[in-house]
Amino acid sequence: MDAAISELWRKVLAKIEKSLSKPSFDTWLKATKANTLEEDALIVVAPNDFARDWLETRYSQLITDTLYEVTGVNMKVKFVV
Repeated sequence: MDAAISELWRKVLAKIEKSLSKPSFDTWLKATKANTLEEDALIVVAPNDFARDWLETRYSQLITDTLYEVTGVNMKVKFVV
């Protein structure tokens, strides 16, 4: 993983952590890692299939919005295991 991608994800998580309860953040986002930055999407690795599905359905919009706040660029987030 590229250091710049890691730093970007750290900034996104820091912003999100302020808006979620600690248990929610620790359960769903703390163990995630940014893997790759594609042309229009950030690929995020979730710890398992259940977490990936939960992130896609519950937190995808929050993460997308936060990515825009941090980067100023509209990009998608894709979750993988």
